[in-house]
Amino acid sequence: IELLLKRTLLDLSNDIEDFLHIYFQSIFASIKIKTFDIEFYAYLEDLKIIDEQFETNDKNKLNILSSLNKSKLFEMNCLLTSTTNPLFSSSSSYNSIENNINLQLNKILLNINLDELSSIIRFKNNIFQQLNNKSNSSKIQQTSSSTTTKSNSSSSSSFKIDFRLEGISLLIENSSSQILYIELENLNGYLSKTNTQILSHIILNDFRIYDVFNKSIYPFIIFKENKSNNLFSFDLSLFNYSNKLIKSLKTKDSYLKGQLEKLNIIFLYKHLDLILSIINLFQTKQNKLKQEDIPSNEPNFLLSILQKYQQHSIEFHINFILNAPQILIPVNSYSNQAIFIDLGKLSMYSESNQQYKIIFENLLINRIILNNEKKSLNLLECSPFQTLINRDFNSDNKEIYIKIFWDTIQFNLSKYDYAFINKIFQENFQEKIFHKIPQIQITEQQDQDNEQYDSPSKLPTKKQSTSNEIPLNIRLDFQMKQIDLTLYLDEIDLNNSQLSRNENNKFIYLTIQLIEAQFKQSTNRNYQGKIQIQHLFADDLRQNNQNKNLVRLINKGFNIDQNAPLLIATLQNKLSNRTVNGEMESFHILISTDMILYMKEFFTYVIPSDDETMSNKLIGSNDVQLNLPSPAKSISQYKSLDHQRSSSLTTSEDNQPRRKRSTRSDIETHMNIEIKPSQLILLEDQNNNNSNCLVLNFSFLMKLINNGDDTKISSSIKDLAFYGSTFQQLKDSKVKYSILQRSEINAIIIMNSDEQKIDLNIGDLNINIDPALIKTFASLSSSINKKQEEINSKEEKEKTNSKSIFDPKPFKDSIFWFIQSIK
Repeated sequence: IELLLKRTLLDLSNDIEDFLHIYFQSIFASIKIKTFDIEFYAYLEDLKIIDEQFETNDKNKLNILSSLNKSKLFEMNCLLTSTTNPLFSSSSSYNSIENNINLQLNKILLNINLDELSSIIRFKNNIFQQLNNKSNSSKIQQTSSSTTTKSNSSSSSSFKIDFRLEGISLLIENSSSQILYIELENLNGYLSKTNTQILSHIILNDFRIYDVFNKSIYPFIIFKENKSNNLFSFDLSLFNYSNKLIKSLKTKDSYLKGQLEKLNIIFLYKHLDLILSIINLFQTKQNKLKQEDIPSNEPNFLLSILQKYQQHSIEFHINFILNAPQILIPVNSYSNQAIFIDLGKLSMYSESNQQYKIIFENLLINRIILNNEKKSLNLLECSPFQTLINRDFNSDNKEIYIKIFWDTIQFNLSKYDYAFINKIFQENFQEKIFHKIPQIQITEQQDQDNEQYDSPSKLPTKKQSTSNEIPLNIRLDFQMKQIDLTLYLDEIDLNNSQLSRNENNKFIYLTIQLIEAQFKQSTNRNYQGKIQIQHLFADDLRQNNQNKNLVRLINKGFNIDQNAPLLIATLQNKLSNRTVNGEMESFHILISTDMILYMKEFFTYVIPSDDETMSNKLIGSNDVQLNLPSPAKSISQYKSLDHQRSSSLTTSEDNQPRRKRSTRSDIETHMNIEIKPSQLILLEDQNNNNSNCLVLNFSFLMKLINNGDDTKISSSIKDLAFYGSTFQQLKDSKVKYSILQRSEINAIIIMNSDEQKIDLNIGDLNINIDPALIKTFASLSSSINKKQEEINSKEEKEKTNSKSIFDPKPFKDSIFWFIQSIK
């Protein structure tokens, strides 16, 4: 069978050209009808889809879809019978299954040329536009005269579908070169359904993504860690406990079993950007508007499953091991230094019928260099993450209780590490694929369809919740003991021999202690939650800090209960309103002049260019050998009016956002946030226990009300004052002299789809200049200049002692990567 699609060279023109050629080669089907069963067999020898308007370098047409081996492309075997068959239960040919279906698809190659893909989507849009023009009126008539009917439910017949997919290869290219090559290999399994049970079994052998650019030093983007094991295996058994036949079965426990092997992922943002750009080709404004404007009437799927299993006290056993991926994030496409993230291992298993356990472990983050030595430096390590799930069957008010416990998370970060992470964001995340993806202009008909969704009368209404919902309580408790962050002032370059941190270079230690959260949900839309943080401390760990009384930089207020929680936030959601309340206890932040300079040095440090070395082993061309077709170029004369105007229309329309009608929501959100009176303290001399200091006092209050597109925010900064004191007097709330007397600032912001209003009200500002203030500022300025000179002299000394790049070196000891052979 040969199918040829043609298109016009210009809109409203009679000139046409060949577009797509589809070949179905050797289709065969046979059927045998017997007394109690039917046997059906069919196959397709080959299928080819050829784009006539793209031509490869060897003058062949672009083959979009083709088979990679000489076997039959697709085969289907069916054995259909009924329960009246005398051998239905006894014969192994039927296995008590009415419809046995076997499907097999051999390995195929999809060749996706970006220009060709845009051409096909544009061709599809034009066809749909013509069909919409002819069918809109008939759709309206059918809608107005249609009546809803309920079909009588009937019991479905049993079936089993066995499937086997040898593999799918996907090549993404443009007119000049290949970009990505994706392979999915050996996917097989079965799906079986009877009146009493649903069974599923799936195995995936491998999944790989290659960067086929010939100069890439990271040819493998995604690949399996353990090549001898299957990548993914999955077994699911679900029993229909509402069926009376279930009582006669010996084994009637539902279960989930499976395992996912670890994948290695090289994360380069340009690849993600390319994939997202391809996905966006299939997105239209119409689809986005439908998703945004049409309210969802579907209930929570997960919650409905949980309700059903709780109602029937269904036994469900889990044994699943997920070896999470290892992610390597290089500085850029040509760097051998990277951040390595091992997402660890997730184990899920059932300890009893009513209790399940989830353990997440071995999470770590390192900074590494890819060379023969493979040096690394730890940035994060943490204790195992444990989750217990209890399903209570014995009480009338059935409940699922989830308890999550995490002991500690430890971050270690030096100024070199921080600069390294910044460098990744500046280089890796700014890289763009150099292959241009043609943009597709939205048709006028699609815009007209979009206007239909702006009308409130066209929007479907939400279904009212039924009164016969099965009550289900879900309760969650979360506890984390501690999160630690230690900052260092060292500069550890992995090219050097030092791989351990110097404890004498510790800078700041920040810890958050005892994080607790509770959440409870009783119905689909009623829930409440609470989160609480007990302590937050920050300590100055520098060796030159001689005054141990002024080590603590961040702490709760001086005159409050130190055992009181630092932060409490609550959430309550009901049918018609949602309320969020947050309250933060008084706190103070202690800052000294030298601390400001050290903080500036930490966050503005730049990695020297000498440290950006490349691995000799990595530098070179991509040596992965893949038998791939050559790229194809367009030879079409097709110039649609829509395509000609796309560049001008896209820029003009995209810069003018759609004006949306103001909408109201069924749920009104209220948010209240309060920060009690707190202090920002600037010390004149951190080594003096009774140092002069400047204090900024403030408290903050914000209220937000949101309903649909309408938002109102009212906020105020109260108790705003600036004054001078000594550190000991400050503990007793004594003021030495006042600079800014107490004042407040109030603001109201009103936003909707039509306008935004801001009303700002600043209270009286009374400023006093005290002679002691001038003396304090002079001392602070002198201290800052002194510390800056010490830092500058230290940097000059390091430069003087560093080895010159012009020092002579014997030729036999020299290594030139550009003349080395690639191993």
